[in-house]
Amino acid sequence: EIFPETLDPEFYDKSQIRPKFRHGYLNTLIDILGEGSFIQTIVTIHDEGAKIMQHVDSRVKKLHIPLETNENAVFKFGKNGEREFNMKVGKIYVLNTHIHHGTENPGPGERAHFLTRVDEDIIHDVLALNNT
Repeated sequence: EIFPETLDPEFYDKSQIRPKFRHGYLNTLIDILGEGSFIQTIVTIHDEGAKIMQHVDSRVKKLHIPLETNENAVFKFGKNGEREFNMKVGKIYVLNTHIHHGTENPGPGERAHFLTRVDEDIIHDVLALNNT
């Protein structure tokens, strides 16, 4: 067991953003999306040349919120990465990570995203923000 803490039945509920990180853009996003949109939040940075091979995660839905990107950084969906999508800064994306997906960043520059699990109960609320 590499991460025994994940077996704790309260692990998901305990995985909240620490107060010392609640400022700036993240605080604005929390105000807009609510606390339930930021469970097990991380910032992922893919340097120029980074590539994450196609894989399948759990059935948990995730939000990707680009912080910095370039026009060549793409998410690839499908077993062979046949569907490519460039995520834009200023947008929020809901991902079903139970389908094959991977990423590639040929550059120039790095690509950084907030990545967070999102409760199924509030996905419709997040999607409704598209009209605001």
